[in-house]
Parts: sequence; structure tokens; C-alpha cells
Amino acid sequence: MKNLPHIVLAFLSIVCLCSFKESKQKIYNIANYGAVGDGVIVNTQTIQQLIDQCAEEGGGVIVVPEGVFKSGALFFKQGVNLHLEKGGVLKGTVNADDYPVIDTRWEGIEQPWRSAFINAFGLDGFNITGKGTIDGSGEEWAKIEWSSLRFGRPRLIAVQNSKNVFISDISVKNQACWGVFILYSHNVDIRDLTIRAAHYIPMSDGIDIDSSTRVHISNCDIDVNDDCIAVKSGKDEDGRRVDKPSENILIENCRFRYGHGGVSIGSEMSGGIRNVEVRHCVMEADNWAPVRFKSQPSRGGVVENIIYSDLMLKNTRQAFEFNMEWRMVPPIKPPSDPLPVVRNIKIINVSGTVEKVGIMHGLPDSPIQNVSFQNCHIKAKRGFVLENVENIDLSGLHITVEEGEPIVIRNTAPRDNVFHKESLSSVSNLTAGEIATRFKNPPPQYSLSFYWGWDGKVTEEVMARDLDEFRSNNVSVVTIEPGYDMDNPYLSEGWFEKVETAVRLAKEQNMCVYLVDEGKYPSGFAGGKISEQAPDLTMKALVVAEKIVVNESESVYRDLSPEILSAAAYNKVDSTTHIIDISNGRLNWTAPAGDWEILLVKSDFTSSPTRSVNNPERSKNTRHALIDYLDSAATRKFIEFTHEKYAERMQNEFGKTILGFRGDEPDYSIRGIPWTTTLFNTFKRMKGYDVRPYVASFFAPALTEEQWRVRADYWDVWSTLFAENFFKIQADWCANHHLGYLVHLNHEDKMVDLIRSTGDFFKAMRYVQMPGVDAIWDQIWPEKNMPVYPKYASSAAHLFGRSRSFTESFAAYRPQPGIDQAKWIIDYQLVRGINMVEVMFVPASTSGKSGMRGWLADEKFSAVAKYVQRACYLLSQGTPAAKIAVYFPTTSIWLGNNEAEESTLTLMQKLLAMQRDFDVVDEQSLQSLMKLENGRFINLSGQTYSTVIIPPVSVISKNALNRLKTFREMGGTVIFIGTPPQLIADRTFFDATGPADISWAVHEPLSDLTDAVLGVLPPADFHLAHPASSIKYTHRKWNDADLYFVFNESNQTQDLTITLSGKGKVQLWDAMTGEIQDISDVVTAQEGIKINFQLEPWSTRFIVIDNDAL
Repeated sequence: MKNLPHIVLAFLSIVCLCSFKESKQKIYNIANYGAVGDGVIVNTQTIQQLIDQCAEEGGGVIVVPEGVFKSGALFFKQGVNLHLEKGGVLKGTVNADDYPVIDTRWEGIEQPWRSAFINAFGLDGFNITGKGTIDGSGEEWAKIEWSSLRFGRPRLIAVQNSKNVFISDISVKNQACWGVFILYSHNVDIRDLTIRAAHYIPMSDGIDIDSSTRVHISNCDIDVNDDCIAVKSGKDEDGRRVDKPSENILIENCRFRYGHGGVSIGSEMSGGIRNVEVRHCVMEADNWAPVRFKSQPSRGGVVENIIYSDLMLKNTRQAFEFNMEWRMVPPIKPPSDPLPVVRNIKIINVSGTVEKVGIMHGLPDSPIQNVSFQNCHIKAKRGFVLENVENIDLSGLHITVEEGEPIVIRNTAPRDNVFHKESLSSVSNLTAGEIATRFKNPPPQYSLSFYWGWDGKVTEEVMARDLDEFRSNNVSVVTIEPGYDMDNPYLSEGWFEKVETAVRLAKEQNMCVYLVDEGKYPSGFAGGKISEQAPDLTMKALVVAEKIVVNESESVYRDLSPEILSAAAYNKVDSTTHIIDISNGRLNWTAPAGDWEILLVKSDFTSSPTRSVNNPERSKNTRHALIDYLDSAATRKFIEFTHEKYAERMQNEFGKTILGFRGDEPDYSIRGIPWTTTLFNTFKRMKGYDVRPYVASFFAPALTEEQWRVRADYWDVWSTLFAENFFKIQADWCANHHLGYLVHLNHEDKMVDLIRSTGDFFKAMRYVQMPGVDAIWDQIWPEKNMPVYPKYASSAAHLFGRSRSFTESFAAYRPQPGIDQAKWIIDYQLVRGINMVEVMFVPASTSGKSGMRGWLADEKFSAVAKYVQRACYLLSQGTPAAKIAVYFPTTSIWLGNNEAEESTLTLMQKLLAMQRDFDVVDEQSLQSLMKLENGRFINLSGQTYSTVIIPPVSVISKNALNRLKTFREMGGTVIFIGTPPQLIADRTFFDATGPADISWAVHEPLSDLTDAVLGVLPPADFHLAHPASSIKYTHRKWNDADLYFVFNESNQTQDLTITLSGKGKVQLWDAMTGEIQDISDVVTAQEGIKINFQLEPWSTRFIVIDNDAL
């Protein structure tokens, strides 16, 4: 970029870590100090002397320039880093004497062993970076018999007893033994490595993590002849003696090719392994076992809290291998006391094609415990064998095999209490006949939910009276919200006793309960307990500490308080913003021509306003501050105060009567910018440069292009933290307790505002079991307000494999709707994919008067409530069938292109008016979440998209663009509308390039659905003989049938001739009566089934084409 400060550009070219302080490190180019890069001369002594000199002179960077520099073992020292330039190779010698024997650990036992090629022991802050290669000469070492080497072959890189380690971008090649070995170390970041070892080199693991903590591995591509990544913690007696676990490990966005395992846990695990997550990875190329655990009875130790999620398997040998009696060959050691323990394993969204599904084999006296599968789809020749497994949930594992049984169970106890009310998250696959048996009276969880406000003294008598009335009016679900003037304060013992009573009464009526996770809203202040008992965990932000007016040519010089993090100057004359360097703790700046204002920025505790029932002021203010949403510890403290307390009393009803926790509008409605104490370090780890100099510019009225790009990077980072450290933690807790997590955000109807305060809708909803929106005032109203935004929640559910999405509706409608208007508002959302309706709000009858008022008191309400229950039941079955995906421009809005939202909304409205249904898709889904097969993108619900439309946007990611191009090459259709993306972002927006080459795609220069665009859309599954923009529909595929829901949004009767995709018997399923009748007046043609009928104003039809009837 033209405006990038020179010092940062220089540093990027040297070490790829762009902090201003680090840019001053001294450079030691080994070629300038006598090293010869001819691939012949051994340079061990020269390079080691240079490392020692660098350390003695205060530290710096050892740079390997282009050339092949041969060397034996090298030992790095404090303050000395390594950078390999493109074309630069450090190549290990093949002489055992060049690798001295040291004290270390080998295969889980502390013992003398041969040193590695690159050694970093006892260091605080060590970096290996660059585009060069470290080559272990493993192809030559493999020719030497292992038995002739008393202390084995050298590992390639060994980091031991160190912390704050960063290894990035290099190529690791032909390691003689393990590639990257991390032992007894903390806070290690490994990213963007390419690791290759010839398949005949034994023990050539890619990365081994041994008794280390806080390790992050991302974007690595590994192809080796052993485990691609292995997590270990010592072996047998010696491992238990050392007693150092491996824990808090995240492995993401990696590609694992050939290897004995993708990410393996064990077999050395005697010191314990816990809190490991592997996500968003691709496993391919005959990998033996992508999800692998191995141990032996002699090990001891505990392995727990392991998550494998969002993995794509491509022709691997197995999917899963869990074996607690792995490689039991003589001599066999006696079992440990206690035996090894493996528990709390979650496997989520793992799909693909394999040779066999695999095994899960525990010990008879120590079975593998607490295993759950969620939305996993495996195709294999042979099935899955389970033996000695306890409390396993197989409801989310879908296996198709060519030979034998899909699952063979031996001495295994499946979980017996998982979602008795049916899963909130898994996608069903019922037949039309099975659905028909429950159509008239669907399960209670599909009912309308009343947001039941407990204001006043809510006694057992009040509860029973209300529940009786709700149930008699066909409402079987309540969402309990704390209210004002309660006799037992929210989160007191008395409060939990009352909730326990309500749950008991609901159970007696076969009703279901959701629990609001807060004492009003937004979620995250625990009724004031966060402010009172954990103030250090409250919300934080970057704020303007001071504004200084400066005239032209005026100088400002002052020492700054350490709290000042960043400074920028804004020119009111030409609307430019300049970055001011304050890295020395001083403000020393002279104003150029113009009228200037300096902004000094600091971090501070600040909170969105909260409405808290425990706040004696009874107003919406910041007295009860929200948690720091970006801090996982804060979220866990919130759960401790809330969810855990319910679990102590009512866990036996979780997944039965109690279906989940309901969150409400968590966001940053603040004047500042979201921040947390670890954000700058996280930013640097994710983006590779220091953001602090820029953050003051974010507060300026106008930003330069460079500043917008940095701001986009900042939004990417904090929105990721929000998703991972708030939403995901709660969703995981709920899933582990057999519950759903329901939440909607703020401003779904104004996505620019939502992105400003939440960062990214789809990131936030990624882990949520039931995504939602709200329509609590007249955002939706007949003939007046007809927005698209319910599509966001339903699309998120479809993308992420969730069966349901919800709406919170009606709380503040002015004017209040009548019964017919209310039904219209509900149908409007149902036809856009919503299938759970929450009526906000219905007060408890503490005054003696019914809380069912207004349209809820209408004599037709009971019938409408039953209609909604049946409709939600039908619309929750099977998979959505839209074939078109419309890309939402979140990242363009990060860059300040707010017009991108309006263009996208216009496009989506036109598609709906033409009965061309679609889902909204995001960057993450295009980049990695969706599978790509046979010219189709496949989301986690199993829905396929044959066409992707890109509206006018500023930027798209390199990964998404490459996948779209592959999608097109495989037969899919990609359409760019209007101006194509001018930027292509890779790791950062800061370094984005462009414009995008879209010559391979369909490009319509006009920002409209022209005939050229319509001509390349997939064949319509719903076609009207005559245009009628007020007719909307949604289509779902059941196991053996097609469901079409049709809605006339207008106040005019419509005479329709509709052609529907599908073949079979056509039926009308009447959701008002629960009756099913055949439709005989149909014409079957090659393009589908043609039906004629009249659709009255505001009316709906459910049409089912039963393929099985053929």
C-alpha cells in the first residue's frame, strides 16, 4: 500500500511480525558472516557463532538468504530469532556426531536423546518466520538402520521449556524424525506451515505437542509418514511422575494429506490431555484416521474435553479411530492403577467419504465416556464398531455403508436422555407417512412460545392458573422471564425454587420451558452479579480520552500517560486523518496546513446500557454492567452465576421439560469500540501486524483507504473473539447439558447497525442451536413494511445444520395487531424460513387478570395457535430446498461500503418477488464450511446450492474466490452483479490486492436481475403461469416427499396456476384443521406438477407431493 509506513514495510520483508518495537531488531544475514549456501560446505560453527554473537549484542534476527546452507544442530538463545527468506534453505547434515546428545524427552520418557536440528530451550519469545525451508535430509537418514543409532535420528525443530513462541510461513521438509516438537512450553502459535516428508521416512510426524499449554496451530498443510499432528503428555510411570498435561490447544483451518492420523491424541497421554479443539480442517489423500485417539492400559492419565468439528473427509481410510488397547505387542506392561480415562468427546459436523467408519474401543473397566455426535454424515464401505463405550449419543451420526451393518455395538451404553423432546439442532429425515401421524397434534415443542413475564408476586397458584390457560389455548411452550416487584429477587434461592415449581407444573401439563438467561436484557450481566462480584470481567472498550484542537503550524509536545494507546489527527479542512507515532510515550507533533483535532485513545471499562430487574433505579443504564463478551473467562463467570445454578437444581429436566436457554440482544451499544485486554496480542497473532498505532483513527469522521482496511481487520478479529468467547462457549455448555441455546442479536433489520455493534451476524450465529431475529415493533406490517431480514436467521440455521430458527415478535407493536394481522406477520416470517414463534410478551396473572390480552384474547386465537404449531412442525422437517445462495457483504461493510447492504437487499427482494427462493451465505461458509462436490456447495443441513450470486461488493476473500472458481469449473454457476470486487483479501484486508479476475464467471454489469441473469439461474422449483409478486413460497425436501408452503401476502384474491418440482400424489395439508386431503385436479408434466387453485387474501396452503406414492 502506498501509504504504509516505510518502517513497517521494511519489517514485513524481514520477519513478518509488524510491531514498531520489533522492527528495530538487528539483522544478522548468515551469508554476510561467512556462511556458504552451496549445499556442500557445513556451516554449523559459523551459524552457531553468529547466534551467540547476536545474543551477546542484545538479540536480533538470524536471516538465511537464498541458497542451501548445510549445518548440524543449532542452539538458539534468548532474544535471537530465525528468518528464512524465499529460496533460503537450512539443510541438516547426515552425521550423527553433528547432533549432540541432550536431556530431553523421547516417546514420553525423559532421557538423553539426540538433539534436534533447530533447538530452542528455555526461551521467552522465539520466532521462526519467512518463506524459506528447513530440510532435515530425512531421505538420507532413512537409509541408516535405526538400531545402529543409539540415540535415534534428530528431530527437525525442538522447542522445550519455552513460552511465547511463534513459527510461521516456513516449509518443513523431510524431517529425519518428528518435524516440530513442542515440549513443556506455553503460549505457542504455529501457522501457515507447509510440512512434507517422503512417505518412506518413518516417524516423520508433522507436529508433536508434548505436555504443553496454550498452543494454537492454524492454516498448516501436512503430508507425512506418521501422525500429521500428535498431542502427547508422557508415557506410563515416567509420564505420571512428571505429571504435566497438554491442555488448551486449538487446531484449525488445516489440511491433512497422507499420514497415520490427522490429529491424534496419544498414545503417550499419562500426564493428561484436556481442552483440545480441532476445527475447520480437511482430511484427505488416504489418511489413515483423521480423528484418532490411541492409548494402552498401562498409561494412566485422563483425556477429556476433546472437540472435533467441521471436518471434511475425502477418501480417508477411516473416519474415527479410538483405541485404548492400541498396538498391544510384547512386551506388554501391566495396567496402571487407576486405568487411563477418556471422556467428554464431541464430534460435530464431520462429513465425507471413507473406506470404513472406524472403531471406538474402550477398556471393560474404563470405558470411553460421554461421547456425542452432532450432524455427522459418513459414507463408507464398512461401518462403525463400538465396544466398551458408556453414555454415547449417536442421534447425530448418519452413516451409509455398502457392506454390513452401519453400527455394531458391543458392551456399549447409548445415552438415554438426549433431547427427549427431539433435538433442537439436528436435521430430521422423516417420511411423509411418519410426519402425517403427528400432524394433527404435533409434539409440544413446536407450539407458539409465550414470553411469560413474572412481574409481581408469582405464586404457585398464579403459575398453575396461567399454565392451565395457556395449555387450553393450544400454547405448550413458555419462556420464563424475570420481572419487577418479585418477592424473590432474580438469582436468589427463592427465585430458583419458583422456577423449579414452574418446571414441575409445566411437566405435569406436557409443556416445555425455555429459560431467559438474564434478568431482562441484554444478556450478560447476571442480574448485577458481574458488577458486584467480578468487576474486572465487565465490558471494555477503546474510547477517546482527550481531544486537542491544533492550529496550522502549531506544535504539541507532552509526555503521555501510559493509559494512552494511540493517537491520530483529523483535518477538518480536507477530511484526512494522520497517524501519530507515540511509541516512545510522548506526543510530539506539528500540525501541517489545515484545521486539526488530535484524538488520544485509551481503554476503559464501559458497558451497553442494561435493563435489570435487580436495579433499584428501574431504568435502563450501566449500573449493572455487561461482561466482557470478548473474554472467555467472563462468559464462564456469567454461566457460573446463571446456567450452573439452574443445573444444580433442575438438570434432570434438561432436554426434557426444559429445552434451552434464551439469550437476548448481546451487543456493543457503546460510544467506543469493542476491546479486551488480549485483543492487541490476538490481533497480531491473527493478522501479523500491530494495530495499536491505527486505533485512534477509527474515531475520526473520515478514514483513509489504509485506515479502513486496518479497521476491517480489527472488526474481523473482535467479531471472531465475540463468536468464540461468548456465543460458542454458551452453545457448547448447552449442548453438553442436552439443551439448546436460542439468541437473537440487535438490529437484524438494519444490518449496517448490527455489524457496527456485533461485528458479524453469521459468525455470532455459527454455534447457536437456534438462531433468531426479532420483530417487536412494526418492522413487519401488511402492505407497509415487508423486509427480508427473517431470511438471515433461517439461512444461518440452514448453513449450520440447525433444524429451527425463531422470531421474537409483537412486544411493542404500535398499533397493536388484530388476530388476522398477527397471523399475517407470523406467516410472513414462516415463508421466509422461520419455524419457531415466540410471542413477546405475556405477563403473569399476578393482578388476577389474564395476561392474554389484545389479539391473544380473540376467540380465534386458539385455532391460530394450533395452526402455528402444525406449521412449525411441518417446516422443521427435512431439509430446505433452495438452490440459490446470495452472498452477504459483511466484509464490504467493514470497509465502509454501507451501500453494499442496500444493493443486496434490493436484489433479494426481487428474487423473492419472482419466486426464486434463496439462502444468504457468508464468507466463512464459502471459504471452508460448505462442502464442494459435483458442482454443488453443500451446507451442514445437507442442502445443495447450484448457483451463487455475488451482489456489488468491495472485497471478497482469496479463499472464497478460489472455491467459487472451483465450483464453477465443476459445473456450478457463479454470477457477479454490478461492480465486481475491487479487493481480494487473504490473511489481512491491510494487504488486500485486486481487482478480482472474474472472467470465468457470469458478470452482469447492471446491478439488476436482467434476462441474462435469469437465464442462467437453476430451473425454478415453483413457477407461476402469470407473475404475482405477492405470492411467496418455501420448499423443503422430506425423506420421500416435497413440501411447499405458499402465502398470499396481498389483500387481493389470487387465481394461480403453479408448476411444482416433484412427482407423486399431491395432497393439501390443512394446518388450521389438521386434515389431509388429496388434490386430484393436477396435471403431471415433464417439468413437474401443475396445480390450479384460488388463494384468498392473506391465506396460505401447505402442499405435499408424496414421491413414495409412485
